[in-house]
Amino acid sequence: MSDDEFKKVLLNVKGVGRVLLYRYFKPVKYYNYDKHIGVAYGGATLVKRYGKGFKFKFYDKIKDKQAYLYCDKKLMESYRYRNYIESILTLDCYYFNVYILAPKVNEKEEYVTYEINSLKNIHIIARHVGDKSN
Repeated sequence: MSDDEFKKVLLNVKGVGRVLLYRYFKPVKYYNYDKHIGVAYGGATLVKRYGKGFKFKFYDKIKDKQAYLYCDKKLMESYRYRNYIESILTLDCYYFNVYILAPKVNEKEEYVTYEINSLKNIHIIARHVGDKSN
């Protein structure tokens, strides 16, 4: 499929209607949370655990600010499939692809934090599994 053909592919989103696929998925650094309805995605590293909760640090920055994804331990503890997510987070992995549907954004002076209200709105893919010291 050519780039021009790809940019014409439509996606039917419940409650939103038909949107162009390439506009629905935006890299973290281009995701405009005031105007964009869709998925933010990017490469990240797991930097901290809060009991069952967690925090990812994205490699890309937003407006020269460090970007994080935070999940509260209460949200993780209440999720039916928490063991599946836990099995991904406990891997010896230093790079993850993270996809977040309609995240809440909390922008501070020095950093930006994405927050989710449901773990149904996140997809995590472990990449580069192995020795983190390499």
